[in-house]
Amino acid sequence: LFSLASAALKSQTRYYFVISLCFGLQAMGQLLLQLACAVNTSSAPSLDFASMHYSMEFVRLLVMLLGVADGAAFNWRAVSALLGERLLLEMDSLARFNEQLVSGLFRQ
Repeated sequence: LFSLASAALKSQTRYYFVISLCFGLQAMGQLLLQLACAVNTSSAPSLDFASMHYSMEFVRLLVMLLGVADGAAFNWRAVSALLGERLLLEMDSLARFNEQLVSGLFRQ
């Protein structure tokens, strides 16, 4: 009887964890959308506005985060694949900028 109750408690705990994770992901998506659209004070935040002013990777991330509330599957691998290329491009850009700063410092 104890093992049955323990298994039921673990199952219920896992269920509440998944539900809270989904609400957290959705809340993060809503926050990012609010911040991205904060410059547009004339209308409510929308994915249309975000898609006109931000990268497609960012908009896809918003869609993934906001879609969790509707039962869409959320996959961290998809997020890493989505943002991985952008992250590497930004790191390359920062490395080039750092090299320019160092070479400018040596010229002085």
